[in-house]
Amino acid sequence: SHGTFTVAPLDGLVFLAGQCPISPDGSVFQGSIADKARLVCENAKTLLEAAGSSTAKVIKVTVFFLDIDRDYDDFNSVYVQYFPHLPARSVMEVSKIPPEGNSFEMDVIALK
Repeated sequence: SHGTFTVAPLDGLVFLAGQCPISPDGSVFQGSIADKARLVCENAKTLLEAAGSSTAKVIKVTVFFLDIDRDYDDFNSVYVQYFPHLPARSVMEVSKIPPEGNSFEMDVIALK
């Protein structure tokens, strides 16, 4: 299911894969990029805390955008509120991100 979020702890690290702006019903969340970024960052925060980590312990983030020119600034304005320590980050534009209608995805690696 597209609404499933993967958390994989390994050797003192926590890996969050495929954080997308997905509503509780499994559909792509409809809203501004800032609202979508807030939802993704809140989901990541919740999952990290459940795994014994936190946003402050994040060491690497990868963000995939469908349209980086359109969405980067609005995404980043929210991102820096959750990750003010600015962990290492890779940002790239890709041609598709499932599910249909999704505009970005974020992967996170944190210390436990």
